[in-house]
Amino acid sequence: MGSFTIIPDSSNIVSGFFINNTASGKFGPFDLVVLQTNDIGVPPPYPRILQGFDPPAVATIDNLLRMSFGLTTNVISLDGDPRISFAGLPLGFVVDSALISLYTDNNGSDAINHFRIQFDESTESGDKSFVAQSFSHPNSTQNPIPSSFLFFVRGCGIHVNNLTVGQRTSRWISRFAVSGTYHLESFTWTLSTASPVSVGSEIIFTSGTANFANMSISIQYVKAGVPKTVVPVPTSQTETLLKFLLPNNFEDFVGTIYFIGTGNGVQFTGSVVLGSLQFIIVNGSGIYKIIKGQSHDTLYDRNGPISYTPINLILPSDILG
Repeated sequence: MGSFTIIPDSSNIVSGFFINNTASGKFGPFDLVVLQTNDIGVPPPYPRILQGFDPPAVATIDNLLRMSFGLTTNVISLDGDPRISFAGLPLGFVVDSALISLYTDNNGSDAINHFRIQFDESTESGDKSFVAQSFSHPNSTQNPIPSSFLFFVRGCGIHVNNLTVGQRTSRWISRFAVSGTYHLESFTWTLSTASPVSVGSEIIFTSGTANFANMSISIQYVKAGVPKTVVPVPTSQTETLLKFLLPNNFEDFVGTIYFIGTGNGVQFTGSVVLGSLQFIIVNGSGIYKIIKGQSHDTLYDRNGPISYTPINLILPSDILG
């Protein structure tokens, strides 16, 4: 078992009103670099949440800020080592425990402390006070820690709400991080299928020491910032072999898909990323304009940063010139 620390690399105001308190007083999302490093008690800039306003302005606000961990940016440190990305995590990485910690100060009249910390909308702390605060993921049977993929994609959040009429509160936020413990599943396996894949592609896993009969399989990906899950139907699932066809559930998605194995408690508990592949759309349709003398072209996918070049146009010679 080891320890990890994650620092968010992006933020999104879901609802409400937040200030990034800079010298110019501009409005916007948090400056996440400042969020990691500054301590309360020094002059701005550091992030501020403005929970409410004195009358006659708005008196009650429900604010939610979500912070995300990029899948390809260096946001996680294992055992104090330099940060790496989710894509660089060792195979078999499983989160065992997680805790959000931060430092918060207060200036205003909110004596009831309407300030909460959340992993996701269904995993939220109770009302928090000031100074050093933390919230541990319950990791219960009813609310387990999700797969490492979903853990990263969902990120974490700060929620402030339900001020009484006339209250006004500003909170300064710093030293924000997610920390916890992890372990690596020691069994081995091989993803025999290569990228790219599409609907109907056969996905094949072979086992070294893993027992696929003790796993359930899902496919997870992110579309427009929203995590999606597809559950395939195995065509073969034994202790040493797992096969299934990619179903037609990806709509117009193009990008990286992750294969997740969830243990049934016999061999292991929790979820492991078994591998990832690039998913593309084939047999697409559209209207193409033929230009005399042009024998090849480049085809671009509007849903992702993928281009296919050259595309040979097999046409009569009198058209090609």
